[in-house]
Amino acid sequence: MRTLITLILIILFSGVYAQSNPQNEKKLNAVIAKEYTTYASPIEIDYKIYPYGGSGQYSYRWKGKKGKFTAYSTNENYHISFNCNKEKRPEVSLICQVKDDVTGKTFTTVLRHPVEYCITN
Repeated sequence: MRTLITLILIILFSGVYAQSNPQNEKKLNAVIAKEYTTYASPIEIDYKIYPYGGSGQYSYRWKGKKGKFTAYSTNENYHISFNCNKEKRPEVSLICQVKDDVTGKTFTTVLRHPVEYCITN
């Protein structure tokens, strides 16, 4: 009987420990996806951030290659118009910073990719 009570207490307290252990929290992370909406210059590209982990309540701010960060908002989309004739290299660099609105933690992800339709035109 004493072994059974000890086992029950261990199970109960290990469950409490696992729930309150910060190492068991899902780490905040994110990926950016892109979609071309036009294929001739100027090429229109839509981006969307897909965050995961953390509390599930997020704000975002975006930054293009030559710009400044936008203000934090709940907008998970960003749009670029890329003129193939004005850029020396047909490449886009984009940064999105995701902020967990509950914990205040941030995660920054960078996407750098060639604009394939500039290369083929």
